[in-house]
Amino acid sequence: MMPEFSPQQVWEKFLSSETPRINVFMAVPTIYTKLMEYYDRHFTQPHAQDFLRAVCEEKIRLMVSGSAALPLPVLEKWKNITGHTLLERYGMTEIGMALSGPLTTAARLPGSVGTPLPGVQVRIVSENPQREGCSYTIHAEGDERGTKVTPGLEEKEGELLVRGPSVFREYWNKPEETKSAFTLDGWFKTGDTVVFKDGQYWIRGRTSVDIIKTGGYKVSALEVEWHLLAHPSIT
Repeated sequence: MMPEFSPQQVWEKFLSSETPRINVFMAVPTIYTKLMEYYDRHFTQPHAQDFLRAVCEEKIRLMVSGSAALPLPVLEKWKNITGHTLLERYGMTEIGMALSGPLTTAARLPGSVGTPLPGVQVRIVSENPQREGCSYTIHAEGDERGTKVTPGLEEKEGELLVRGPSVFREYWNKPEETKSAFTLDGWFKTGDTVVFKDGQYWIRGRTSVDIIKTGGYKVSALEVEWHLLAHPSIT
């Protein structure tokens, strides 16, 4: 754990011969972007780039991205620089770590946050105030053993709900906020729009911020950002 972020110090730590060496690195997407910006400015010689990649591949066992959606161009460029395919995960302060991509690199799907971790139950739902006994419709429901999708609602986006022993009990001295954070049947409402496809979960963005309604469609601002970042004229 570093007291403050410095891209120079992080790269120095990666390349240092001091023991114990860094063998696992975890950061948010913004940190990876800053590290790549520093790399572009300071590691310009091919021999330096080859040395850096060789050290990262040999000495670092795992690199993880979490806390926000990881743009595909960031993932791909980081792999080109270090040889590592970032392990994407999903969690919140209120629930701990809930979803994670597989440890096997070949099984990771870029942009996906994987499947539920042991002990975690998840649902993808949409509001349905007319439904008796429950205020939402379930699109998909899963745990570490697998996910069951409601027929006719395949690849249907909705809000992610989470339940399990890692979910917090309450906001301190905030009963109304606590009440509104849970469904009537006890599931925590993450506020994130998610879809289940290709056997894994994909974060589309914050339901209230990153989902744009236009022309009768719901568009993920994160997907728009990914396509923009993939353009060679945008850095």
